[in-house]
Amino acid sequence: MKARYQIILAMAAVMGFASVSFSLTDMPNDKPGIINWLKDKLGGMTITEVLIQETTVYCKVIDQNGDPVPGAQMETSRLYTVLPDFYNSVGERKFIAADDAGQIKFDIKLHQDNDIEGIKKKGYEPGHFTASAYYGLSREQKDELFKNSVNSPLVFILRKLGPTTYLYHVRDGGWYLRLPSTFVAYDIFEGCKKIDRDLTKLRYPQRYDLVLDATKADSNYTVRITPVQQTGSVQILDQYLREAPASGYQPEATINIGNGENRTTYLYFISRNPGVYSRMKIEMVASEEKLTFSYDTWTNPYGSRNLEYEPDLPWSLESKLEKEAEAALKSGKLPPEPNIPQLIASGKYN
Repeated sequence: MKARYQIILAMAAVMGFASVSFSLTDMPNDKPGIINWLKDKLGGMTITEVLIQETTVYCKVIDQNGDPVPGAQMETSRLYTVLPDFYNSVGERKFIAADDAGQIKFDIKLHQDNDIEGIKKKGYEPGHFTASAYYGLSREQKDELFKNSVNSPLVFILRKLGPTTYLYHVRDGGWYLRLPSTFVAYDIFEGCKKIDRDLTKLRYPQRYDLVLDATKADSNYTVRITPVQQTGSVQILDQYLREAPASGYQPEATINIGNGENRTTYLYFISRNPGVYSRMKIEMVASEEKLTFSYDTWTNPYGSRNLEYEPDLPWSLESKLEKEAEAALKSGKLPPEPNIPQLIASGKYN
């Protein structure tokens, strides 16, 4: 009975359920006994018996060009309750590999919390789906998708990586431009710093890459972004690129945002000498009192426009490359670009 049936408690008064308290030690083990016991304990609520049905879920994994991704590993999960212990849920996770055609199929029991957590394969950007494809869907809506997959397979796209490299990464949030006093400089190694508006007072201007300065007219902000060094340049695109643009850079760029608005965009900039390329995702929120922003920046320290990060870097190797990049750039040099696949294959790093 426990394997075939699940009791769903459809509450007449949701708030009343929170105050219900009783022991499970006297719960019967047979199905009719459990139903009658629940009716007695949960007065005012409807007890509905649901027959657990099984179905097969059909999926297909392809890359951005529509080609199948054989060997892709899909992680699935389910959460369910076994009576009489309906206070403690049981969780299961499984990994299923795609066949040569990129197809995956697996069996589930409906009326349980079934999910596809993610899909991955070396050489592809990992895909996580619980918080994207199924976000906000009820259990019943997901069950419908799974049941209909026999005629309309669920298709998942894993992006095949291009040439990858090490990228220096800095991110932070909660920064603000409060007019008229705040002036922010950005360093690719240390992030944002609040500084004096007079750039001639900078002791080490070579340590900064960008300056962010805001002005306000009526209810609109204008953020002026200027490279600190004369060799620098910048451009704004509302597009995430894995290779920095080859052209289109300017001595400065501006972002306009109105009071009460949110704005997300990308800065691509060249800084330092020799020059390096960076991509900064910047998110801004404007209010009457201040302009708040967060940033997420990836810098290629080797002078290349490649902004495709290698996702399988061992921690110790990443730490080594970070130290080498920082030391070289701070001394006005580019670090030698490493052979990352060879370093990973050496087994020296973990």
